[in-house]
Amino acid sequence: MRRVWLSVAGVLVVLLVMKLGTAVFGIAGAVLGVLATVGVLWVTRAGHTSWHDLGITKHSLKVGAAWSGGFFAIFAVGFALTALASRAIPMVGEWLQSLQVESVQPSREVYQALVAIPLGTVLIEEIAFRSALPALFGRAGASVRVAVVGSAVLFGLWHIAPSLSAALASGNSGVPVWVTVLGTVVFTTASGIGLGWLRHRSGSILPPMVVHMTTNSLGVALLWFLAAT
Repeated sequence: MRRVWLSVAGVLVVLLVMKLGTAVFGIAGAVLGVLATVGVLWVTRAGHTSWHDLGITKHSLKVGAAWSGGFFAIFAVGFALTALASRAIPMVGEWLQSLQVESVQPSREVYQALVAIPLGTVLIEEIAFRSALPALFGRAGASVRVAVVGSAVLFGLWHIAPSLSAALASGNSGVPVWVTVLGTVVFTTASGIGLGWLRHRSGSILPPMVVHMTTNSLGVALLWFLAAT
């Protein structure tokens, strides 16, 4: 049991080092994301977890690929319908246009959608919060529900720093900083529960990865599409 909790602490330390590496030293998120993922897997395996516990066996990835294909198709259809609605319904188009940044650079958006988000965000967050931590909590005797919710709460707390930075940077947005931060934590915790359920239900880490990546990357792609057309 002690070894398991040491591994939990190790995962949290790796995540903290990743945050500091990005904020203090400005190391590229994609690079740190890959290195942190390797570190999380190493300390998690040291806690006597199996690849099956982590949802990374050959069979689980095969099953997960089928789930992932279905979810990707749903999101792709949603992307197409949203793009059409932005052109056919002025109110929708105006709302989406209000979400855009002042200048959209195609090369930067492609990098964000295909490199930074998958490797610097999705990979480490899904391995840490949907694979490693639930597996370790399970090894410590927690039920699936407790493991999923506990990991989701940590996932929500993980977003305090970026939401605080974003709220402070927005300046006079009219929304109190604490409201923005609290709302982000609640939303990401709820998202973590949903992704955790998907990880447990599918038996694979792949579906929550694909859902996480498509929601983030397709959002970037949609804003780029609107700016380019």
